[in-house]
Amino acid sequence: MAEENEGTRAGRAVARWLASTGRVTFAPGLTAAELTAAEERWGFTFADDHRGFLSEGLAVDGEGTDRPRWPDWRHGDPADLRRRLEQPVDGVLFDVRHGFWTSAWGERPPSAGAAEATARRALASGAAKLVPVYGHRYLPAGRGTSGHPVLSVHQTDVIVYGGALSDWAAAEFGPAADDAVGGVRAGAGGAGAHGSGAVPDGRAGAGQGSGSGAGPDGAAGVGADRSGAGQGSGAGAGQGSGAGAGRGSGTAGGRRSRPGDVPPPVTAAFWRDLTG
Repeated sequence: MAEENEGTRAGRAVARWLASTGRVTFAPGLTAAELTAAEERWGFTFADDHRGFLSEGLAVDGEGTDRPRWPDWRHGDPADLRRRLEQPVDGVLFDVRHGFWTSAWGERPPSAGAAEATARRALASGAAKLVPVYGHRYLPAGRGTSGHPVLSVHQTDVIVYGGALSDWAAAEFGPAADDAVGGVRAGAGGAGAHGSGAVPDGRAGAGQGSGSGAGPDGAAGVGADRSGAGQGSGAGAGQGSGAGAGRGSGTAGGRRSRPGDVPPPVTAAFWRDLTG
């Protein structure tokens, strides 16, 4: 079992919630040895919530899937994993070859080759390593960190798809994910960890106070923080910092966020600024 802390417990809760929706198939979670082997092979460390998510269960594509979405850190094709890991940087370099540049890298070199080499060095030293979660969704790497926003990355088009792993899960797979209106993923009562909504960490109920819920953190019937219709910290009808109908820093459904909307810890200035 992976070393437990607040971040890994949060990631485990997200995996349990996703399993409870019936929308995601899970294989047994990665062992500590398997997680370490993947990190050593690919040269990064998982953020704590990502590590907890993978140790609780390894999400896998359903039978007959012609376009794999979930990275298979246990038996996956090495070429596929390498492509996923390299895709964020390769996408930026593609755009550099077609005119993209940022003043943070200094003056653009006159030749295309020199410009690409400069960009590659800058990305290697100044941009967080992004680790695939699902499709084009990525989390920054880094053991000892958690709570990063989930980024949807396609070349230099970067969107905050959830203020944290839990927000992303609700946006991507929540009960109302198929009929979202205006980028809002509304929650259904009874599934939140700390309240009455459907977001995995209880952010879907938008009120304050203690409520009941059958949450993925194992606290069935003991919602600690969110229920009702007042103000709250996440998705739902109130104000908050997560995805949903209120005002917040995350997004539910791919709405672009301003750089200042990204909650701490900041992923890295480069990726953050691309969300502007």
